[in-house]
Amino acid sequence: MGGVAICCYEPVPLMVMQLESRSHEEQALAAKGLADMARDCATQRQRIADEGAVLVLPSLLQSSDPEVVEQGARLVANLACGHINNSSRLAEAGVIPLLVNLIGTVPDSCCYHVARALANLACNSAGNTARMEVADAIPQLVKLLRSEDVHVREEAAAAISNMVSRRTSCQPQLVKAGGIPLLVELALSGEATPEKKVFDRILSCLVGCSPEIAMLIREAGWEGRPATAAK
Repeated sequence: MGGVAICCYEPVPLMVMQLESRSHEEQALAAKGLADMARDCATQRQRIADEGAVLVLPSLLQSSDPEVVEQGARLVANLACGHINNSSRLAEAGVIPLLVNLIGTVPDSCCYHVARALANLACNSAGNTARMEVADAIPQLVKLLRSEDVHVREEAAAAISNMVSRRTSCQPQLVKAGGIPLLVELALSGEATPEKKVFDRILSCLVGCSPEIAMLIREAGWEGRPATAAK
């Protein structure tokens, strides 16, 4: 039993130190372990951030090693999940432009974590959304709506929705990038699936952003769904 307690808490400072290792393998393993710890525990998210992980993450996102980058993006996503303080600290550390710049340069497995990180960061803070707008996140996220990976599409759509619903100046960017027809196409394509429900919910949210956005969505062919779509 004692081993479980040690696993839960004692390794955190050491693992944060290993994020700065000269070994890419050690960096990736430490980031993965910390991300696992942060996944389901808000206390661990705070502890990991307090130990200094936030300040190291920008260097991981710029690593020459793909696994280090992917696990770094995953750690950002998990630290930001439902945690306003961590989200602000991550943004101040400069991770947002680094995440945006990764889109189009990394595989879908990494893009999933990048998009989820941006969705979580935008969800928690209007200030973060402003930083994402400056970093031209919307056009990059729209590119991910064309991904062959359904989970990448879902997280990209969630990030777009969080940005547009919190910052009206993002709405013209979404229109210019061609995001609305893509979102409608994803919502209308094929039979009813969990993915379709995700896009229905996102479009329902976007319809409420402004009359202009609502009109464009309906012109693209989405007429809305019953109240169950918003659940």
